[in-house]
Amino acid sequence: MKIGILTFHRPINYGAFLQSYGLSKRLSKDFPKADVEVIDYIAPMEKKKIYINILRRLKNNGVSGAITEIKKIRIFKKSLGYLTLSEKYICNSDLKKLFNYIDKTYDVLVIGSDAVFNWNQNGYPTAFIPDYCFSIPVLSYATSVHGLRYFDEPKERIAQCGMTFERMMYLFVRDECTNKFINYCSSDVVVNHCCDPTFLIDFNKLYSIKHRSIKTITKKYGVTRKYIVLMIQDEIISREVYDRYSKDYIIVSLFIKNKYSNCFMYDLTPVEWCLVLKNAEVTVTSYFHGTLLALEQLTPVMVVDVSNYGFPYEGKLDDLMNRRLGLKDLYYQLGDWKTIRARFFKSMNNCLRGEYLNIIEKGIADERESYNSFLAAIKNAVGGYE
Repeated sequence: MKIGILTFHRPINYGAFLQSYGLSKRLSKDFPKADVEVIDYIAPMEKKKIYINILRRLKNNGVSGAITEIKKIRIFKKSLGYLTLSEKYICNSDLKKLFNYIDKTYDVLVIGSDAVFNWNQNGYPTAFIPDYCFSIPVLSYATSVHGLRYFDEPKERIAQCGMTFERMMYLFVRDECTNKFINYCSSDVVVNHCCDPTFLIDFNKLYSIKHRSIKTITKKYGVTRKYIVLMIQDEIISREVYDRYSKDYIIVSLFIKNKYSNCFMYDLTPVEWCLVLKNAEVTVTSYFHGTLLALEQLTPVMVVDVSNYGFPYEGKLDDLMNRRLGLKDLYYQLGDWKTIRARFFKSMNNCLRGEYLNIIEKGIADERESYNSFLAAIKNAVGGYE
């Protein structure tokens, strides 16, 4: 049996790689006699943006910024070797060729995880809500529509999506907003919740992949004492975090350079990125997978949600921190900083004292359980195969 996973895995993004890794490795564990592959597809628009980012870094940060981005791209491309990818690489706007290849090659298709139902990034029609031509079972795993204002989309497009969802065997989504989106497209579809696949990562196996030690990484960047991670672009918050804590902690920026930090760790593999999050005292971030991969390793996280979603849309970080994990003290929406700063720093000081760890551990364990419903569904989809 061959199981194909169609997801975001090639963007230069730590979370994109690690969610792909988490799902593919867990399905390989649960179906040891099956071949589980990540379908090596990237939308042409997505591939183009990788190189546009180099030009953007050149414009904003000069030659050194562009060189840093190129190094990051090279590291990510090497990391793809740790995923089991399909034999065929596809970067083509002719989606029918992609769908025909999938239908002939695999016995079951899993679409997701990540915000694959948001077509703002790569345009519509999209590979992830396919113009249906499959003879094999199709399931979605922890998909999200985050960022798409679907009430503004044409009715004909919404109806097309509804017909696709009705043909899928099972639909599992990551957040409540996606549940509402699917039922807006078709009220006849049953939608289920399941956890992001980073919850499925076996960190012992992840860290068995060749990587530099935390000692080697911190030595390179001059991190000589405990550190706080910044993965946030808001200058006001970043500056105040730096002013309050830089006397006692090194302030480290990840993924995007922050001028209110002592160093920018730019040349990390996805495994090393996880390791840096694990060893931080606290992480301040506006990124979804940065939040998750810190919390899963019991590093407290101060979340600043910069999503411009408003009613009736609920952002993915709001859903994660409040609905799923019950960590409302660690979640803040970016607004009037003066009204939230006192609560924010009270919670951050509590994090540095080791509070919230029991709540974090319980929330992670409870959310991880939701995978079992998907496992039962895919076993039903593949029948007698194991």
